[in-house]
Formats: sequence, C-alpha cells, structure tokens
Amino acid sequence: MKAQTIPNYPYAPVEATASVDTQDCPVRYPPIQTLKAFEAVARLKSFTRAAAELYLTQSAVTHQIRRFEEYLDARLFHRHSSGVELTEVGQAIYRDITVGLFIIGRSLTEARRHAA
Repeated sequence: MKAQTIPNYPYAPVEATASVDTQDCPVRYPPIQTLKAFEAVARLKSFTRAAAELYLTQSAVTHQIRRFEEYLDARLFHRHSSGVELTEVGQAIYRDITVGLFIIGRSLTEARRHAA
C-alpha cells in the first residue's frame, strides 16, 4: 500500500485505505493521556520537560510510560543521565501516534468549528 498524505496537511503521512477494519485493531487501547505522555517524552527527549508541558509530575509521566511499555511488552526508551532516546520499537510507535494525535486534533478542531 502506498503512503499518501492527508489533504491540506502535506507533512502528516498516513496509509490511505478506503475503510478501516476495526477487527485488526486492539480491543483495549491505552488511555489517551498515556499516548500524549509518550508523544511528549519522545518529542522532548525528557520525562521532566514532558511532565512540565503536560502539567503532571515527573513520577506520573514515568508511571504512564512504564504501564505503556508493559502493555506493549517492549521498551520504548533508552534512558540515559542526559535524557532519553527512542528504541527502534519506540520510533515506529512514535510515528504512528504522532499521526494519530494529529488526526484526532484536526477532527476535533473541525467539529468545534462546525458547531460554532
């Protein structure tokens, strides 16, 4: 399947399909706050900066990431004294979650615009 871009958003590639088969999706998703925490830590390369951006404690973000790693049964970050970097699994998930959060944000913005 060839990757295409979202119309009017050339920097957000997604796989284009005619429809989504929900049977291929996991039955239980992690909470959206966990996905937002993962995205922030990956982008900022820091649990501390992610916590500040999300108005959470560093401990809360660390617990969310730990539970997410347990859910996936995979390490998402290499932790160093100078910060964190994504593992190979983390990099793949980061790309998908970033696009997913972008699409959700765009949909919510459109819904609010039409409701006004």
